[in-house]
Parts: sequence; structure tokens; C-alpha cells
Amino acid sequence: MTTIAERSAAAPDAARPAGTPLLRVRGVTTKFGPVQALAGVDLDISAGRLTALVGDTAPASPC
Repeated sequence: MTTIAERSAAAPDAARPAGTPLLRVRGVTTKFGPVQALAGVDLDISAGRLTALVGDTAPASPC
């Protein structure tokens, strides 16, 4: 199960102050059974950058 404590989309480019991320995710926690994969991870994605998240897609999990 993945838990996101806070997720916010930033304002359009014209209204966003310089240096403000396009996407900010805070406090991501993920467990796979008894294994704690992530705990309290924060992520900022900035404009003009290529960002990729790579990981298991969990094809056997219900959507």
C-alpha cells in the first residue's frame, strides 16, 4: 500500500514563482508485505527537467 501524506499541483507557469516545483509529493510510504520499501520519501519535480520513477508495476495487484 502506498500512502501520500501531501500532494499538490503547482499553479500555471505564469503564476508560479521561480524555483517552485511543478509537482511536490511528501511523506510517501510503501510496503510490500512485511518489507518497508519507502518511508517518508519527499519528491519535487521541477519544470524543464526530465524525471523518471522506475519500479515494480505490481501487475497482480487490483487497480
